[in-house]
Amino acid sequence: MIRPSAAAVVYLCVGVTDMRKQAASLALLVEQGLKRDVFAPALYVFSNARRDRIRILYWECNGLVLWSKRLERQRFIWPQVTDCDTVSMSGSDLNRLLEEAAALEHLWAEPRALKCGGGPSRVIQRDRSEPGHCRGRGPGA
Repeated sequence: MIRPSAAAVVYLCVGVTDMRKQAASLALLVEQGLKRDVFAPALYVFSNARRDRIRILYWECNGLVLWSKRLERQRFIWPQVTDCDTVSMSGSDLNRLLEEAAALEHLWAEPRALKCGGGPSRVIQRDRSEPGHCRGRGPGA
């Protein structure tokens, strides 16, 4: 199985993303909706409303790469943040998210410093309210 390096820069789209989107539509979302450079050496992670599917988008030297994972019985543990569109995390945290759906529950269970969109750190508490939506933030949404 392919895994990102522990030192990889990872941005999670906190809201809900339409999993019918393919690489080009997600790249537009990254650039226009999340205001990030899709060609930067980073991974962009998206999830559906049920949190049983994720897509990871990144640029490799000559084209976009799109990974998908679907869980059969579990759900991915996802941060519920309303004051930012993305949360940055390490490649090792992403690897744990991919390996076991409940592995990151401890990360969101207590307040901790997360970087919203790679900006200044702020304390974010787990919130079980409705997540924000990433769809509809740019053309092709």
